[in-house]
Order: sequence, then C-alpha cells, then structure tokens
Amino acid sequence: MFKKGILLLLFFTTSVTQAQEKFDFKNDPKVKLSNERLMKFLPKKIFDKPEFQLRLWFAIKPFDGIHDNSGLLLISYKNKKWQANKISFNDITRKYKKKRAITSMRIDIMPLQPFDIENQFNQLKTEGLFTCRSLDETEIIRLAKQRGYDTKKGYPIVHDGFGFSVELITAKAKRSFTGRYPDFFYNSTDKLVNELVPLIKIQKRLFNIAGVGLGL
Repeated sequence: MFKKGILLLLFFTTSVTQAQEKFDFKNDPKVKLSNERLMKFLPKKIFDKPEFQLRLWFAIKPFDGIHDNSGLLLISYKNKKWQANKISFNDITRKYKKKRAITSMRIDIMPLQPFDIENQFNQLKTEGLFTCRSLDETEIIRLAKQRGYDTKKGYPIVHDGFGFSVELITAKAKRSFTGRYPDFFYNSTDKLVNELVPLIKIQKRLFNIAGVGLGL
C-alpha cells in the first residue's frame, strides 16, 4: 500500500512537471486579459481551470472590442487532454454612455472536429508562440525597409480596421500579443514580409484551426 502511494505520487509529480515544461513561457506582469468579463458567460465545461489555455480573439475593433461576428478560438489543456471550441458573439447591444458596456448578446459555441491539436501546438511553439510580440504599423514599415522594400509606394495601413489578439494562460504565467489582418498591412507583392514575420505565421495557423478567413 505504501509503495502504491509512492508510485501514485511520483506519477502525479511527473505529470505536473511535464505539463509545466510543455507550457513554459515567461510571465508578463503587465498583461491584462481582454474581454475577461465575457468568460463568465461560457459553460464551465470549456472553462474549468485548465492547466493551459490559448485564446484567439478575432474580428475585434480597437475601440469597441468585440462586435457582431467577432469570435474566440479557445484551446485548453487539462489532464493530458486537449479541447478546442470556436465561439461567436452576435446580436450585441451596448449602452454607449456606460463605457460601451454590453447589455445583451447571443453566444454560439461550436466544438471543433477532432484534429491533431498536439502537433499544431508544437508547430506554433516552433513558430514563436511563446516569444512572439505585437507588431504595430510603425514596426511593420521598419521591417519592410529592413528587407529592401520601397515604402514610398505606399502601404494599405488603417487605424480602425479589424484586429486580433492571442492570450496564453497558465496558473503561473500570462502573456499576450496583438496584430492586424495582413490585408491592412501588405501589398500583394510583399510576400516576403508576410512569410518572415512570426506574428503572421502564428495568426495564419490559428485562423486555419478556427476556420476563419484572413480577410473576413
């Protein structure tokens, strides 16, 4: 009985250690999770203290945040199991006099069909998921100049278009990064920039998992 207890303890300790190593990224104390108030409306079964969670908020606006057709890709890991859900928000009404507070909305939850989440997650890590940072318009232009593009030809950059944010959460760490849709940043000839920026590679993979078009 004593030996069995030791074996169970060793198994639990090993499992916890492996999970910590799998999701080992640096905590950013400045991170404030976006739309956190909305998470309380989700069923507990898809939001019940996972060991790791990835949130992709897509089709969000800089000032209003979510709106009709905004969505959330929620990927969670707990007890050696992955779970992925695509969540959409519609029929949103707001009180603009109260900091644009949402007064009502419809939430649709679609469990994603089984796919190799573990492999996709490992690819995301390879592409820089744990180190990727936000890129604004100024940084995009700097990267373009660095790679020899003629920025005088103009860039279709907008300041009030659709954006996305990625949030990574464990019990001990949080980090996030944001970006805009590629259509708002690049000419069709700027494929090299598109290919080399880790943010866009990660975005494309996550959008593909969620079944979301880059141009909406």
